[in-house]
Amino acid sequence: MLSLFTGANPELWQSRSRSIRIAGVVTSIRLENIFWRTLEGIAAEYKVSLPNFVGRLYEESLEAGHDKNNFTSFLRVSAMYYTLKENPKEPLPDQILSQGTLWSRDK
Repeated sequence: MLSLFTGANPELWQSRSRSIRIAGVVTSIRLENIFWRTLEGIAAEYKVSLPNFVGRLYEESLEAGHDKNNFTSFLRVSAMYYTLKENPKEPLPDQILSQGTLWSRDK
């Protein structure tokens, strides 16, 4: 069973930073590629840009009283929660890489 995880595409867990304007301030957010791709997919479903979507999540998290110093963790959990809620029986990301979905290598 462990090879299911250790055999995943290493690109999925490589992280990268993006500069995004949130509440009028440019900030840098560092996430693993799998979370960026998931958030991009969710933003596309809502027909908004990724920066706009992340900004909205930030505003909503503040309104809910969340710790703004832990926003990247909030983004990871949001991406995971949405994925599990929308696709509870969806195959694991490394199993669908070749199908050109959210996790495809061509992004």
